Amino acid sequence: MDAMKVGKEMMAVLASDGLGDLSKDAIELMIDATMEDGLLQDAPIVGTLFNLAKLGAGIRDRLLARKLFRFLREVSDLTASERARVVDELAGTDAKREKVGEVIIDVIDRSGTEDKAALIGLLFVAAGRKIIPSDSVIRLSAIISQASLSDLVALADSGVSAIANDRRFALQANGLLTWKITNPPNVSATVSVKALADAVYETPFELEWALSKDADTIVAVCFNDEEPAESRRGRFFDDVVVY
Repeated sequence: MDAMKVGKEMMAVLASDGLGDLSKDAIELMIDATMEDGLLQDAPIVGTLFNLAKLGAGIRDRLLARKLFRFLREVSDLTASERARVVDELAGTDAKREKVGEVIIDVIDRSGTEDKAALIGLLFVAAGRKIIPSDSVIRLSAIISQASLSDLVALADSGVSAIANDRRFALQANGLLTWKITNPPNVSATVSVKALADAVYETPFELEWALSKDADTIVAVCFNDEEPAESRRGRFFDDVVVY
């Protein structure tokens, strides 16, 4: 299947009426049977999903297929009209749908783990329910794809304090953290240049770290704030793998 057709197929699946009728149990069965021939492939939606799974031997078929199904398992919670609206808002023309579909598949492929593919699905669900704007889905998905799942869970559990200093700049580069320079203690805004220089010499400037707006959105959408931390960590079976 060529790249343009793959992208178009993905967007067609996302907007399809049949995706909502496909139960999570059925999707789990499909994950286990992804690359095997069988009667399931004769069903319209399932057949399309199998086509997506068989993108080519060079794209690590089975792993990518499992990530796609984890993504679609979350997205299937939306109604067909909600999904169709997000697809229209992301890409209003056939040509653009092909490109956006390719981008979605690529981001999911690069995410590294099935659990992060599920988080990307939750972003799509949030857009479908108008919790976040549709045009933020791709950007936020890319942030999740590039971040370590263990870092994402740590930020959701405890915020910046859970991240070691040597990791913070990496998360800042990913768009998850921001920083600003704070004045040395006991130095006012009107202090003289000499007094400021003396204060800096004695007590260097410090960095004050915080979650970025995008990180706040990801935590709110993908991690239930009311869910206990232990339960939240238990939702992810592969967070011991660092990506």
